[in-house]
Amino acid sequence: MAGSRVPDVVNAAVDALRDDSTLATLLGGEKVYTHVPEKTVTPYAMVMGGDEIPWAETMELGDDGDSGGRQIDVIVQLVSTYRGSSQVDDLASRVMVVLTDAATWAAVSGFQVALFIRNAANPPIDLNADGVLWFVRLVTVRVTVG
Repeated sequence: MAGSRVPDVVNAAVDALRDDSTLATLLGGEKVYTHVPEKTVTPYAMVMGGDEIPWAETMELGDDGDSGGRQIDVIVQLVSTYRGSSQVDDLASRVMVVLTDAATWAAVSGFQVALFIRNAANPPIDLNADGVLWFVRLVTVRVTVG
């Protein structure tokens, strides 16, 4: 059986998002993380590996029915304390552009396609009971590798 491809895909996503100058301008710097440092000022983006599923089963001996082909969801959580949804909306739009560009995945072995799956909103919430509303969007892109 082939091992997980989540790290390859997440690393490629983080690299591409950090290298995008338009996104860096919207974020006020290269604030794209897999682990958000404590006291990070918003806005920022956190990249996570989501579901990983085999996309093709085989009957080859020795591979346990797993050809190594995968679909991996990349989830980007966009966070802002700007009063209103326009900042996270703009961030989500740019993330969608970057992560559906085939060039983003050039370093990922066996890359086939990246499909936009979802751009989901969460209601704003006052996390610290201090009157500051936190706005969050989750962008999901599904990457198929062979």
